[in-house]
Amino acid sequence: MRGEGKNDPRRPVYWKLLGFSEEESTSKAKLECKKCSPRCIEYWVKKGFTEEESLIKIKEIQNNGKYNKGSKRTEEQKQNMKLTQTKIQDINYWIEKYGEELGTKNFLDFKNKQIENGKSSKQYRLNKNPNTYIDGSIRRPEYWIKLGYNEEESKILVSKSQSRGIDFYIKKYGEEIGIEKWKSKNDKWFKSFYKSGKNLNEINEKRKLNSHVGYYTEETIVNIDYLNFYMIILEDKGNKIAKYGLTKYDTISKRWSVSLNYNLLLFKKMKSIDALKLENKFHSYFKHSYTPTVIKTTECFEYTDNNITTSLKILEEFENG
Repeated sequence: MRGEGKNDPRRPVYWKLLGFSEEESTSKAKLECKKCSPRCIEYWVKKGFTEEESLIKIKEIQNNGKYNKGSKRTEEQKQNMKLTQTKIQDINYWIEKYGEELGTKNFLDFKNKQIENGKSSKQYRLNKNPNTYIDGSIRRPEYWIKLGYNEEESKILVSKSQSRGIDFYIKKYGEEIGIEKWKSKNDKWFKSFYKSGKNLNEINEKRKLNSHVGYYTEETIVNIDYLNFYMIILEDKGNKIAKYGLTKYDTISKRWSVSLNYNLLLFKKMKSIDALKLENKFHSYFKHSYTPTVIKTTECFEYTDNNITTSLKILEEFENG
């Protein structure tokens, strides 16, 4: 196998098997590597050029549109790089270059190294050292707990580490460059919405509404003694709708922002299991009866005389039942 280097003079193990010492093997392997690189004198000397001629050849390569550190790639060079990256992901490329047996081995070596050394190596490193991503990141509470902070303090510090406000950019890049980078980030963020044809105000309103959507089941209310059943009226892109649901908050204002201009119809505290039963009664009549444009929920219905009459009937039957 090429990766083991037993048959490759560019690998120290090749020379060790021939009886050379560790130092000699390393030196010989380096020399063989240079002989294979057109950017090294040894490569051209091996082909019969003098050292001076070799230096000229190397300079020609460096000035022949090849990528040098600090220079910008041309569009053609970028396309060639993309093409090369695509080719080496195909086993047929390796088989054509090295033959079926060696090509297959080299391809598998290449893919294994990608997994081990590339971005996809997260799981590999995690398996090797579980603490790498548990207490080794400032975005994990365990990191701050390890430094002596309590759990609540650690959560606050994680939140701060995730924020990318203007202070973050000024601290990292200095005031002048930091402000520019912060503005650039915001410009890109806004453009990403408008470019996709979305309305930013509508998106923000949807986020406000959706952040209040809850979901309770018999499993999730086990440790909750009481819940509040509520009904409110909202405007949904010009349509008036009734939103019903459950909340553990003692006032509806903690669940819904006043800025959303809702009107409260009902807010009733009851045992959790009873509240869940009442909600299910409403589900049987109204769930999926109306799909709103802004608010993401199935717990609503159009605000009409018939629907309000039905909701009052459900409440009355529940009270009497």
